[in-house]
Amino acid sequence: MMTLRLILCFLLLSGCLAELTVAQTAYIPSPWTKIRVFESNLSDVERLFGDARNKEARIVQGEIKPNYRRIYDLPNAVAFVTYSQGKCDSAQPLWNVPEWTVIEVQYSPDEGTEKLKDLLAGMKRYKSKQAGDVETHTEYYSDELGISVVYDNEINEVLHITLYPSEKMKLSYDCDRVRKKVPPLLKNGRKA
Repeated sequence: MMTLRLILCFLLLSGCLAELTVAQTAYIPSPWTKIRVFESNLSDVERLFGDARNKEARIVQGEIKPNYRRIYDLPNAVAFVTYSQGKCDSAQPLWNVPEWTVIEVQYSPDEGTEKLKDLLAGMKRYKSKQAGDVETHTEYYSDELGISVVYDNEINEVLHITLYPSEKMKLSYDCDRVRKKVPPLLKNGRKA
């Protein structure tokens, strides 16, 4: 009986995750959504992007540690991919996803390759604010979708496209919630 409950719970969470990652692909065109937050892993990224330019381990406080933030050179961009260091029971947990699962992807497109209007379908779902200290940079973002686009108004260029955990993903996979045993949300927004 317990096994059946675990299987049902897994299937339910898998369905929620699929719904959440598909939402990002609907609002940002390919190729920027081939890698999916909380779904893709190191093997998926290397199959699509090739080897990282900085995949070697690093030394932190005298210990050799894997490099969980890797840089990939793409034909029209540079991709910065951040991977999970492990589930909530690992040494430095953040998200309850397996080690080497993608938790954030930031693309820096080459000059002139992306136009803002082409990227932000359904603009009304995005908020905007000044990006950092640079007055000519505007960040268009949707925490609901887990998407951020930083645009330079002076040179009319997209500087960064970032896919990060959406609000719903955070509710289901945040280690603080897992430790407190807060139930994840289902598709209809109600608790399990």
